[in-house]
Amino acid sequence: MELMFDSYPDDQTIFDAFQPDADPAQHERFRYGHAEVPSTLVILQGYTDRPEARRYLLYLLSPARPDFEASGLLIDYLPWAQLAREYRADSEVVSAVGTFLRAQTYLSLRDLYFASLIARTDWVRDQIIAKLPENVGAGWGIRALLDGWTDDPTARQALNDLVTSDTVPDQAISYLPDIIADPAEALDVLAVVGPKASDQAAVIEALGPLNQRLDAPDARVADLLAQALAKGRRTWLSDPEASAFVHFPADDQVRQRAQDRLDRPEAPLAAIGYGFRDDTEVRHLLAARRPLSAPLRARLVEALGEFPAVDDTVTTLLALYRTEADTTVRLLAAAAYARRLHDGGTIPEHAIEELIQEVRATGLDHEGRRAAGFCALAELGELPRLTDLKEASGHPLAIQHPIANRQVFFGFVCKHWNDIKDAFGPDYLKRFSPYSSVGTEVLEEILAVAHDYPDTYPDLAELLDQHRQLRVSATGLSFLSRTNAPADILRDAVLSVLRGGGSGTIGGFYPVWTALHVLVENFPSDPEDASWLEDVLAGLHSDISAGGPEVLPWLSHGTAAAIARLRPDHQLVTELVSAYQRPDAGPWHAFLQWSELGAAAAKTAREVLEHARALTRAVRLNDLPAEVIHQPLTARLRQNPSLAAELRSLVPQLGGADRGVAIRLLERSGHIDHELEACLREIARHKAHPDDATLDPLTARPRNIVTLARDILDTTLELTGTLHR
Repeated sequence: MELMFDSYPDDQTIFDAFQPDADPAQHERFRYGHAEVPSTLVILQGYTDRPEARRYLLYLLSPARPDFEASGLLIDYLPWAQLAREYRADSEVVSAVGTFLRAQTYLSLRDLYFASLIARTDWVRDQIIAKLPENVGAGWGIRALLDGWTDDPTARQALNDLVTSDTVPDQAISYLPDIIADPAEALDVLAVVGPKASDQAAVIEALGPLNQRLDAPDARVADLLAQALAKGRRTWLSDPEASAFVHFPADDQVRQRAQDRLDRPEAPLAAIGYGFRDDTEVRHLLAARRPLSAPLRARLVEALGEFPAVDDTVTTLLALYRTEADTTVRLLAAAAYARRLHDGGTIPEHAIEELIQEVRATGLDHEGRRAAGFCALAELGELPRLTDLKEASGHPLAIQHPIANRQVFFGFVCKHWNDIKDAFGPDYLKRFSPYSSVGTEVLEEILAVAHDYPDTYPDLAELLDQHRQLRVSATGLSFLSRTNAPADILRDAVLSVLRGGGSGTIGGFYPVWTALHVLVENFPSDPEDASWLEDVLAGLHSDISAGGPEVLPWLSHGTAAAIARLRPDHQLVTELVSAYQRPDAGPWHAFLQWSELGAAAAKTAREVLEHARALTRAVRLNDLPAEVIHQPLTARLRQNPSLAAELRSLVPQLGGADRGVAIRLLERSGHIDHELEACLREIARHKAHPDDATLDPLTARPRNIVTLARDILDTTLELTGTLHR
């Protein structure tokens, strides 16, 4: 949303698109503070100067709203910073905020902070002061008083009382330089409360500004800094060392710590880079710390793993896998290191113990460390070492895995499938899904890569038979089609998806697209499939004959997509498109059906582009995957070569978004000929200019036509050599 407002500030077209559906008085969409659609938020955040925004805000804050009594979470929904710029001086809005706050059964300091951006009244101030001793969220309250009541004696006294009390909250320590104007006096307070603070990063955050404001050096600064670094511990919220790198880069001890920390995977690079921005030596070390992208580092690690095992230099280099920040690269490096130890014939016991410690890791990034240790032990054939290991809770040790790039991790799981079963017994899947009673949550991840590992086939076939919902998932269908599953099982799964697929589920379109691909590839002329589709179409025709188009039954996305892909010229397609279009200012329950059928109904290249524009608008406004744009349209162009040829002939005449859309759709559908290639090379020879903006339907994002042409030439033509052989 921020990108939209930055690129198109006060844009009338965007306002017109959202405003008809934005009035909260017309829809009960804010119960418990949640909104079903973003329309109201768009108006409140981007069009605060419009009368509609003021009217919507006053309604939301008004007791006249039916669900007013249950609207406490509305505070989290409203864009307070944007609203404050427009309404801080609006007495009616300020009064409405006060009325809203008084009606809430509980207000946290965080709630009061946001409300105070608009309502800087004595009542709000007093509520904040009354809650400060609770110490829960004290930072929000302190920030609110400092920003909203800068010169208010009552607020100043409350803040002074807070930091001079017997128990000063950690959140208040970092604000000491703002609360106490005299740096020497503030340092006196910090010298007392600092050693007792549980968050030593807050001590350093206060110490830095105070040190700069002192008239003369004070020995207590060095003492407090040394104490904070010695006593402090890094948490997910704070890091004393990182704070020291920002505020004390000239300190020799801090500088050495920064250089040492660069060799660790959790190095706070942003803090080091900012703090030592004027230090040439540290900047060079920092630049060398991340010289290559993670994908390239992964390729290099895999290449190093192929070197002869007698090369000890390479083994020593791979043994540094713990210093790798990217979890996937670390996993690959650990596995390559283990393979070299295995191939060398001698596996040091200390190396195995170190890997076991990685599998037992806790704290920050423990998922990546556990995954790396597990894969390395699997490569060494040492998984039985993990059989009886327990967590601190007494439960079997969980083999947790990183969130990103899970396919790499589960590729190792499939590779060592039988070893895992032998080591972990009948409940082997639960070791990868420790918070599940059955462990089947990881099966979709496994199915995505298991087709390359025959050892998994018997067990996964049995599991798919037990869990039918997996058979109708995208990964389940893909696995069945790639492993020569019996035709009746595969056909049943495909038809099950197409009959009911995508009915209101998030991501329900992926199984449908996979099922369509399997249907076309595996059952191109299957009589049972043809009979099912003909029965659907006959039923639709019968309904229309009996009662007219208004009685058309609802079709699942899968069924509508099957009609669009397999019967694009059927006479009912046009009527279905009309039936599934969005009613004016109404909900769009059949968008996916309309997207597929609209692509099938496009008979000319201009209609293809028009449908692409409509899809793009919906995708960008609703944050849908870009596949919704190019999947139906590229399927249409593959089916109809003459339509693709017509679109290809239009490319030289097109401009703006249409040109990029046409080129990318032709590339995705395999319709780039020598003439279009020559056109792309001519475009690529030019220097990219901001005026050459277009749209790439592969990402649903703006793209420069020159970079798009170069991308297609590099990835599609040059690498495949399709047009050069």
